Amino acid sequence: MKAEIRDVQQTPLPAAVTVADINRVQHFLENLEDEWQKLSSRLRNRLLKLLVDRVEIVHDRSHIQATVIWKMGFRQRIDIDWARGYSAQEWRWTNEQDNLLRLLWPTSTKEVLLTAFSDRNWRGIASRARNLGLTRKVRLYPPSWQPWTAKDDARLAELYTTEASVEAIASELGRSLQAVSSRACFLKIRRPKELTFPPPKPVWEVLNLYGLETASP
Repeated sequence: MKAEIRDVQQTPLPAAVTVADINRVQHFLENLEDEWQKLSSRLRNRLLKLLVDRVEIVHDRSHIQATVIWKMGFRQRIDIDWARGYSAQEWRWTNEQDNLLRLLWPTSTKEVLLTAFSDRNWRGIASRARNLGLTRKVRLYPPSWQPWTAKDDARLAELYTTEASVEAIASELGRSLQAVSSRACFLKIRRPKELTFPPPKPVWEVLNLYGLETASP
């Protein structure tokens, strides 16, 4: 019994909460997006353990539903729509798609092809058609096609390495998508990898957030 009393006496008492502590927490919460990035992984985990009891997750190929159970008992649901990735397995052409491309490629317009293969871009469709040995019977270039000028090349070099889409570049220069891609290849202008294959971004939708406003005090 004496040993237990001695242990209790030796245990330091928690420090009293000061106004500075409250202001520090308030600043952290008001600037959570910036302040969170400054914390180490260890501190982030400690903070989450103080606030969150557990997270329940249900998911499929393109959707994640997470239910956050806070220590205060409040339940919050978060829906995440995950964009399609760019793995070789996901972008592989199926036999059905190849057959449809054989049917449409010779005479269909670009708009029809992009609609038929809505999950692919024009460059990917044209590349697959070349691999299958398909040929077009429609005009690929506008009737008013003109040779590239030095000014056109300079503008292409300026735009091609920015976030401007190939469609926007083609529209500004009055060229087709294939003409823009071919000229860039000829001039050895390369688009950054993150622009050619942008990483998929999740779409977040936080539901029943109103409960936090009631529980925050």
